[in-house]
Order: sequence, then structure tokens, then C-alpha cells
Amino acid sequence: MRVATIVLLLLVSACDGAQREQVASAKIDGAAEEAQNAVLTANAAKDGAMIARDATRLERFYTDDYLLIDDDAALHDKQDQVRFMTQNVELLRARSDDVKVTMLAPEAALVTGRLTGRYRMGGRESDFTERYTGVWLRQDGRWRVKHEHGSLVPSAE
Repeated sequence: MRVATIVLLLLVSACDGAQREQVASAKIDGAAEEAQNAVLTANAAKDGAMIARDATRLERFYTDDYLLIDDDAALHDKQDQVRFMTQNVELLRARSDDVKVTMLAPEAALVTGRLTGRYRMGGRESDFTERYTGVWLRQDGRWRVKHEHGSLVPSAE
């Protein structure tokens, strides 16, 4: 009888442990999904700040040590990127799609996507499609871009 009771207690304990693992896993999955949604929201808001040419808003989306590698392999820091997006080019429209967020850690995410739109620069207008990757970090409760790489998709013309 004593052995049966011990075996029964061990079985109940094992089931309870498995249930705790399922609950913990569900909490982790829920936290990851919440983080992914927050990154998607931040990415869309960054697109909006670029279209608005709002330097103050745009600066908030980049870490202080932000680095961009652009089409011609040139490197640009935070100040270069904000200046370019607010003074050199005017996005007439732009929209990200095919955006995927991969959580690398609770505070880090890899974002890939496609940005399509139209811009004006130097008095000329042109359509564009760009594929991009970005490394986003959560700093002080906000998601910010630390690194980006963008490549223009060749036009079908």
C-alpha cells in the first residue's frame, strides 16, 4: 500500500510538472508573439515617420550606434540616415509588406521585408522596391533599429 501511494504521488507530481512546463511554454510563446507584434508596429511607425519626414520621430527609432549598409555598400550612421530621409529624399508613398519577424532573444529581433513606394529626389520622381533586413533591439521599453541593410530590387523595365 505504501509503495502504491508513493507511485501514485510520483505520477501526480510528474503530471503536474508536465502541466507546469506547458503553462511556461505557453507564457513564453505568448511573450514572443507579443514582442513580434510590437516590432511589427514599430516597423510600420518608422515607415510613417519616414514618409512624414519627421526627424524627431525618426531619431527615436534608431539606436545611437545605428548602422545602415545601403545599395552601393556605403555605411551610414544615425545622423546620416535621419538627414537623408528628412532633407534629401521625399517619400511620396511607401509601404512595407512581406514583413517577417524572427525573435533572436526576448530583447532582439531580426526583421525582413519589402518596402515599395515612390519618392522625389533632385526634382525627379521614381518608383522603387527595396528588400531590407533589420536588427531591432528593445531598449528602455522601446523597439529600436540597430542595423539595417537595404537592396533595391531591379525594375522589370
